[in-house]
Amino acid sequence: MALASAEKFGPLTALIDGERRWTYAEFGETVRGAIAAAIALGIEKGDRVRLWGPNTSEWIFAALGILGAGGVLVPLNTRWSGDEIGYALDKTDVSALFVSQGFLGLDQVGQLRTAYPDRQDPPGDWPADRVRRCPRRARDARAA
Repeated sequence: MALASAEKFGPLTALIDGERRWTYAEFGETVRGAIAAAIALGIEKGDRVRLWGPNTSEWIFAALGILGAGGVLVPLNTRWSGDEIGYALDKTDVSALFVSQGFLGLDQVGQLRTAYPDRQDPPGDWPADRVRRCPRRARDARAA
C-alpha cells in the first residue's frame, strides 16, 4: 500500500517527523531501500523480527522493510531492560533484532550484552544497514 500510494500521491506530504518531511514519492523510495536492506540481511518470508525502539520515522521504515521482505514484525516495549529483551529473544524464534540505540539516553545494546554476554552475534543499532542478525535458535535446542 505504501508503494502504491507513492505512485498515486507522489509530491504530497506523506510523513512528518520533527523537522523532516517526506513526500509520498520519497517515502516510497525510502521504503524500497528498507526492504532491500532487510533482504540483504537475510530476512525471509516468515522470519520473526523484533523491533525495539520508539515510534519514529526510523521505526516506520524498519517495520515496512521487515514486512516488505516477508518478515513478521514483533514490536518490543521501549521501556524493557536488556534482561527483559533477552528473555523475549530466548523464548521465541527470532531472526533479527532492530534496536534504537541510545533511546532515552540508555545503552540498549550494552544492556543486552551485559545480560547475555555469551550471545554469539549481539544486535547492532538501526537503521537496517547497521543491524546484525541475532542467532536463530531452534525450539528443540531451547527445550534441551
